[in-house]
Amino acid sequence: ASALMIGIALVACFTLMASTIGQFMAGDSATALQADHVVQGVGTFAEPVIGDETIAVLEAADGVDTVVAIDQIGIQSHAAIDVARPGPGGDTTLVATADIDGLRQAYEFDVIAGSLDGVSGTSVIIDEATADALAIGVGDSAGFQTTAGPVALEVAAVVSPSLPGTPQPGIIGDADLAGTLGYDGPAVSAYVLGSADEASLTAAIDVPTIDVLTSDDYIDGLSASLDTILSLVYALLAVAVIIALVGIANTVSLAISERAGESAAIRAAGG
Repeated sequence: ASALMIGIALVACFTLMASTIGQFMAGDSATALQADHVVQGVGTFAEPVIGDETIAVLEAADGVDTVVAIDQIGIQSHAAIDVARPGPGGDTTLVATADIDGLRQAYEFDVIAGSLDGVSGTSVIIDEATADALAIGVGDSAGFQTTAGPVALEVAAVVSPSLPGTPQPGIIGDADLAGTLGYDGPAVSAYVLGSADEASLTAAIDVPTIDVLTSDDYIDGLSASLDTILSLVYALLAVAVIIALVGIANTVSLAISERAGESAAIRAAGG
């Protein structure tokens, strides 16, 4: 019986945990994401494969109004931090860079403090969790180590939530910031706005390692890997519960057999 109760408790615990992590991954991004499609590398943890040629093809496609390429760069904070959300931990912070004007069309930021109008150069957007971890706010600066050397970033705005993704970026800057941080590679994703459909965009790109997703499919896909792991855990817990039930049935059957023998002995004694 105790094994059965433990199994039920574990199922409830993992279900609650999955719901919490899923909320962290997507958060309010389902309503904040205004892009019609998201283009990224195949897989949940997409690699940076969206090159300039792909961006040019998307911009030239019929029905496409705006394409926002998003770079991601890992930088090292000068102070150790612990951010309570999925993403790099320790002293590593993920930075996303994109054309801010286009990004504001594709994603509706919830600004907690400051203004998005001041985002340019080394003035950046920072998500609330990272701001709390670094103990900084609007107008403050924080030092980071990058491949281009030490860089100080000033907070222009604090937002919640950050851009969707696994992991989510803690800092968001204008497209020019990528060069300042020493990054000159392909984008990890691109937001597409316009009336073009998924099939036409896929055909235009014609690269098997690049996915074109609707915004809804993209948000749902953020927790896909979690769902797979959770299904495996549920299967293992189901086996444990079945074993517990078999054990309980055997115990009850044995108890009944023993009691039947005792009852027969009592009746034979005239009891």
